[in-house]
Amino acid sequence: MKKVKKNIALILYRIILIFVKIIPAKQGSKHLLLIKVDEIGDYILFRNYFKHFRHSEKYSGYKITIVGNKAWKSLYDEYDRGIVDDVMWLDKTKYKKDLFYRFSFLYKIRKIKSSDVVNCIYSRSIDLDDGIAAVATGNKKIAMHGDTTNRVIKAENHDKNIYSEIIDAGDITMFDAVRNRNFTEEVLGIKGIAADIKLPIVFKNELPAEDYFVIFIGAGNPERRWPIPYFIDCVKYAVKKYNLIPIVCGGPGDEADAAIFADTYQGRVLNYAGKTSLPFMVELMSKSKFLICVDTGALHMGVAAGCAVIGLFSGKFYGRFAPYPREITENFYAVYPDFVDELIAKNDPVLYDTSVMKNDTMKMIPPYKVIPCIQNIML
Repeated sequence: MKKVKKNIALILYRIILIFVKIIPAKQGSKHLLLIKVDEIGDYILFRNYFKHFRHSEKYSGYKITIVGNKAWKSLYDEYDRGIVDDVMWLDKTKYKKDLFYRFSFLYKIRKIKSSDVVNCIYSRSIDLDDGIAAVATGNKKIAMHGDTTNRVIKAENHDKNIYSEIIDAGDITMFDAVRNRNFTEEVLGIKGIAADIKLPIVFKNELPAEDYFVIFIGAGNPERRWPIPYFIDCVKYAVKKYNLIPIVCGGPGDEADAAIFADTYQGRVLNYAGKTSLPFMVELMSKSKFLICVDTGALHMGVAAGCAVIGLFSGKFYGRFAPYPREITENFYAVYPDFVDELIAKNDPVLYDTSVMKNDTMKMIPPYKVIPCIQNIML
């Protein structure tokens, strides 16, 4: 029944896309639309390139509008406000569930009168960012040659019907921020852009005076969650060995797990899960001794904040999100299950097969693999 409902919804969504696309709309002049509606971590790995579009010779004198994901709006408002002329915020949850909202949003895109469109997403989707590009006006539409993670087989060749240019900025083995840099350079026709994700932090909140470290217990994908007892084992070690205060962070929806952690741990802990804004979390991370986090957006926020990061990874998307290139940070520790370490040692091609590598192997990482990372950071 769920599959039937999903297929019906997909058909309705496609009908909306087709209907909006045939609505008459005039192309504008010197109006660039930048599409970036993926998640928080994806934004962190791209955000420092927006300024190069603003200051480029190619788009000099253009009005620039970003189509962004509402999930990272607070970060944009804190660190990037004013870098472009306008932002259209997409509520992805409503877009996926509400037919009227989807139609209304795409209709607004249709009426923007854009002349140029650049899709800044690697894992593109015909039902989301490609759909937005399809209904937008303009004959000059550029996208990255992406993977098929968010595409069904029948949609693999739809690019030619949307984009006038597809740029190969790097394959699935390349770290995202580096690929994003390559893509930006190719679009703008320039060279020498640094692969940099640092955030220009402005401290507005009172932070703990004692030495502390942060654990982020949440994960956008439930399969990537690490068992709470494993977090507790690492916390107990760090507290006993280095006399640090543990701070638990998490997003909306992580409050219950944070409460379980605090009750089970039974030691002093500062619980900020679901209680902080994203910019405040960045401030916390910037002064933290280190961050322990699974493969999720908070991990990339930690790197951007200049924090030493211990990242827990299942092995899926190896190379794309970890390990971090040394040109971006030298204080990053990627921890994998043992079987993934063996695949890495052999440079086995299966590492890059997202249909084989799974997210739910995260729980196969034992706490004792994290302890040496803490020791190295605290030397």
